[in-house]
Amino acid sequence: MSNLFRVPVNNATQTLIFMLLYCGSCIFGGIMLNRLKTLKENMLVMGLDGLVVTDRADIFYLSGLESSNCLILISEKDILLTDSRYILAARCAQECFELREINSSLEKEAGAIIRELGLKRVGVQDMSLSLAAYMEVSQGVQGEFLPVGEMLKKQRALKSKNELEAIKRAQAVTDFSFNKLLDYLRPGISEKDIACELEYIMRRNGADGLAFETIAAAGENGAKPHAQPGGCIIKSGAFLTLDFGAKKEGYCSDMTRTVALGEPGKELRKLYQIVLDAHNRAKERLKPGADTKDIDYSARGYIEAQGYGKYFGHGLGHGVGIEIHELPVLSYRRQSVLEPGNVVTIEPGIYVPGLGGVRIENMCFITESGYEDITRSDNNLIIL
Repeated sequence: MSNLFRVPVNNATQTLIFMLLYCGSCIFGGIMLNRLKTLKENMLVMGLDGLVVTDRADIFYLSGLESSNCLILISEKDILLTDSRYILAARCAQECFELREINSSLEKEAGAIIRELGLKRVGVQDMSLSLAAYMEVSQGVQGEFLPVGEMLKKQRALKSKNELEAIKRAQAVTDFSFNKLLDYLRPGISEKDIACELEYIMRRNGADGLAFETIAAAGENGAKPHAQPGGCIIKSGAFLTLDFGAKKEGYCSDMTRTVALGEPGKELRKLYQIVLDAHNRAKERLKPGADTKDIDYSARGYIEAQGYGKYFGHGLGHGVGIEIHELPVLSYRRQSVLEPGNVVTIEPGIYVPGLGGVRIENMCFITESGYEDITRSDNNLIIL
């Protein structure tokens, strides 16, 4: 190696490196311990002396480990079970958990530990634990198993400062990539090519991965809210709807923009303005204590008043974090109340078969007194 790349390491440098690594580990460990403390308080309220965590997003939230085969048992002992593929990576969690390498059924091993500890009331994640896995965990256990529903999802809905900063960094990649993509867009390109280019830009500019599969819907395909990018060629004057997000440090971003490639027709312009107005009306209502159904209706009612209510079928928005769809849900189907720490999307849309569609989506952080718009890209109609 060339001397150009050699860094002299003396005792002072070694001490500084150690301190930085140690402090980083302490901060990370402290965050995870605080999350465990909150979880155990919630378990106490439910009268649980144990909890089997099987949801992948919850496992990452509690341990920092991304794994396709991991199980956490919370009790008087906090134990993380995984196999040989992930045991080294799991060392990130060794300050909070006893690590066990298991190269057979994690569920059977968890059941054996539950029997060994004599746990009597054990919570299970009924929304992620299969019946087959439950049968293995519960085999031979004398205690009671209880569903915990959305207990951890509700805890995850309140973002810490560290989580918010990670989401902001993911969104910064998303905003940059969108503005970079505008230079590439022109009539005559397929939806698939546009999606591929956008994903390439995101990965080249800091994304660890994709938050979800990119949606690129051109022309009449814009009337399909979750259209898959295909061979459709975008024509001059057509709308292009892009729904996409980067994943960074384990956290997602989510943004939708509808742009025109050439001068759009009068009806498309009208749709865009209605959706933009509905979007802004909903954001004005974001604050702690706000009813999510009311926020949904502030946008939905406006779209209905303009004569397009039947063309807006989905909910107004959702929480974002480790997963792209988290709590709280902003929808006419479900009622909840916003709290400081929530990160939510606002994404009204109108989808008219035979014409196309418009959706505008921003992510917003609920503060102590209102909200902060995390999305930086312009909401106004862009005509390329």
